[in-house]
Amino acid sequence: MKPIDITAKLNEGTDVTMALIEAKALIADPDDWSEHGYGLAVYGPGGCIGYQTKCAIAAIDCATVLRSDTYERRAIRGDAYAFLQRAVTAITDGETQNIAKFNDTHSHADVMEAFDLAIRMSRG
Repeated sequence: MKPIDITAKLNEGTDVTMALIEAKALIADPDDWSEHGYGLAVYGPGGCIGYQTKCAIAAIDCATVLRSDTYERRAIRGDAYAFLQRAVTAITDGETQNIAKFNDTHSHADVMEAFDLAIRMSRG
């Protein structure tokens, strides 16, 4: 698997929409997505440098460089979670507001749909 330099992308003025797009890209291949567990990200000096399978939450964490302690990146991650949670709630007609539960009880295609809706919501 080819490493992705997420840090460089985040430093180019990324906002919540970009973080959601990047997170979706990280799990776009069903082989890179996991259910019933957070998954595993590989960190290096520049942040998240490679990936093994990951759930929707882990994908957002990697896309917002979880290791970073800057307020801006923590805020982006929080907002990305919030948009994905709103999307999950909308897709399930309010039956679940939990991203992890949705990830673990729905198909990969459903998770991709949730990211698409979250991305649209984040654009206003």
